[in-house]
Amino acid sequence: GTQQGGSTTTPATTAALQGSAPLHILYNEKPSDNFTVPDVGAQMYFGVYQSTDPNAHTGQIDVPRVVQATRSIVAANPNMEWGMLDFEHPYNEVLLAGPSDPLYANAVASKVALIKAVKEEFPNIKWTYYGVPRLPYWVDGQTWSTMSETKRRELFDHAQDSYGPIMRELDWVQPTVYDKYERNMGFPLSNLVARDAAERAYRVALVEVTRDWYTRSELQAKPILPAVSPWFLDASKATMFRAIPSEEMESDQLRAVIEAGAQGVSVWSGMRHKIMLATINFMPNSAFGQLSQSQARSTFSSDVLGGASLTSVNWQDPAVKDALERACNEAMATMMGLAKKVHARHQEALASASGGGES
Repeated sequence: GTQQGGSTTTPATTAALQGSAPLHILYNEKPSDNFTVPDVGAQMYFGVYQSTDPNAHTGQIDVPRVVQATRSIVAANPNMEWGMLDFEHPYNEVLLAGPSDPLYANAVASKVALIKAVKEEFPNIKWTYYGVPRLPYWVDGQTWSTMSETKRRELFDHAQDSYGPIMRELDWVQPTVYDKYERNMGFPLSNLVARDAAERAYRVALVEVTRDWYTRSELQAKPILPAVSPWFLDASKATMFRAIPSEEMESDQLRAVIEAGAQGVSVWSGMRHKIMLATINFMPNSAFGQLSQSQARSTFSSDVLGGASLTSVNWQDPAVKDALERACNEAMATMMGLAKKVHARHQEALASASGGGES
């Protein structure tokens, strides 16, 4: 049926739109060299990051400079078919604000010019922008599970007006649906039913605003592969870098987006870097690096190393690094396997709803 406050999708229309949809599971890295990719048909994707243009923070991207850097990145990843452009600052804030933002016209023209340039130079790679489109989680104290249909449509219209020129150029769509609220900490709301509804409805909205945009634009829909993570990624409402329990991982991210019509997921891992930070024998130079090292060591010691005190752990011990790698490999493999199971169950439900399950 429909989500409360969201009447854009029914099982019948989902079945008609999706059919027997193939599953795409993408991932950006192996947490360690000894990670074994589960048998789920997963493919790696690569990123082209804002660091390729140090001046992109102005809201203007140096397209030739980034294309030049992309040549080296593509050469280093010769067999990959999926590419992601990641330019977030100030673009996230500008695009959330929309066309009225003074930086909007330049920022959008710049992002459009860049993706057109990489698509022309590397036509065999499917390109996207990370985190497009975005929606606010909270709106005037309301969540997507409790807001009115009128407000929902207003927010959809705003996002589509803002992100539309960029979405028109994408070969696949990658909104971010990371879990930033840890259920065991009582977030995002104290009431369990309201909490689960809020978590699900937000992610459903990110898929539906995209599908709705394709329908209204009368364009052939491209694969929607939201960025998911097996680890919590917000230290204020969750334990940073903690592996998400399987049931929470499935309900808050995977089922929400796949049942809403996503064709799969793109699994994000930055844990190779966090393992490196945790096990080096010095403190990083940057404040961000120091904080990340502290957070990673704290979570690893409590969750992976049996609650050992930070000072008692020999972070340079190869056995410690091996334990961290095994734990991160397991979390990554778990999410990939769950994505395949959720997709298979959803396809069965669609076949049943459209009459394919009757005899």
